[in-house]
Amino acid sequence: MSALRPLAREAQRPIAWTKESTLCVPASFSEMSGKGRARDAVKERWLRPADLDRAIVAPPERIWIPLFRVEGAVDGFHLGLRATSGARGRILPTGGFRHHDGVVLVPARAGFSIDPSELATFARADLRPFDDVDPPASELIQPDVDSESAEDEARLRLRRKGEPQQALYASVDVKIRSVALVFLPVWVVRYLYAGEASDAESEYHAAISAHSGGLVSERHPPVFGSLKSRIKSWF
Repeated sequence: MSALRPLAREAQRPIAWTKESTLCVPASFSEMSGKGRARDAVKERWLRPADLDRAIVAPPERIWIPLFRVEGAVDGFHLGLRATSGARGRILPTGGFRHHDGVVLVPARAGFSIDPSELATFARADLRPFDDVDPPASELIQPDVDSESAEDEARLRLRRKGEPQQALYASVDVKIRSVALVFLPVWVVRYLYAGEASDAESEYHAAISAHSGGLVSERHPPVFGSLKSRIKSWF
């Protein structure tokens, strides 16, 4: 098998950012607990391949992943028609107003294999000024997505929450209240695997939030292949 490539490679087109306008989610879990949870997320998974011991498993790494935290709201109105059942079916109007307040996390590093934007959770009260946390520079994943692009992505996601699936008429208004660049600390265990569950050698990982201790990103060999491998090992 080939060796794992360095995780924190330089961004090809890094964006300019300042510590004064950047926030951090502080690491709340101890190093021992963070490393242990990340290892367990790889080695103790019930659906791990039976021949996982053949994989090249890297030691746990802590990195700080950049995300844009976008707060916004969406107001929508839609109008549709619904047919009632029965012999004397009628056409009734449907629809109404919708309102949704939400927070959207958008990756600030494009194409990065570890993406906690869907699973990570943290409150505004958890955030700290960058200098108060002072993450090691060697652990920072440099952002390469600008705030305007992140706001556009967040606007699209919020719009989907206000749009109906079917309607004769719909109006949706999205308002963005704040956009902030945030660094989230995670413990990552990566591994290279090619075996019974996957013929081609690929890099996989599990990432644990160093703030909440929860799983925020994972990629593992195909479930069907892993299950088949484990069943085979029982006989």
